[in-house]
Amino acid sequence: GFFVAALLLARALGPAGRGSVAFITVTALVTARVAKAGLGQATSVLAAQRPGARGVLFSNLLSFSLVTSLAVGGAVVGGLYLLEAEPAGIDRSQLAILMAGIVAASLVDDNFLIGCGRLREAAAISAGGGWLYAVALVTALATVGLTVDSAVVAWVAAHLAWAAVLAA
Repeated sequence: GFFVAALLLARALGPAGRGSVAFITVTALVTARVAKAGLGQATSVLAAQRPGARGVLFSNLLSFSLVTSLAVGGAVVGGLYLLEAEPAGIDRSQLAILMAGIVAASLVDDNFLIGCGRLREAAAISAGGGWLYAVALVTALATVGLTVDSAVVAWVAAHLAWAAVLAA
């Protein structure tokens, strides 16, 4: 799925556009990973060891992911904005999309399912994540056209859908 998405982006966007999409998505992924500070992996271990506490562990994972991604994401995006340090090709409005991407990326976490021993479900949902992005890009292409903004909004939407399927 991500390969198909990359092909669509390569055909529709020029080098500068692909660079902007790469900056936003990679920054969102790295920031989300740092913000979670290993809680996903800890939740996996605790969910396996303490089946009676799974409900609390799951709600803590989601709450912590949301709060820390907002805090750390706010620091990253705020720093880029205040220092005027965003790279060429990234405008200030795209920093808001970056913030949404950080939150969305932090919510995609299959560690809880793994800790509960639901490996098939975790694998199937994770394998589908890339396809969600490819479908979102095709939808953007068919409706508003494929631009940097529509590509990264599609990425955020796909991650939010992916997180919702994992949570369900």
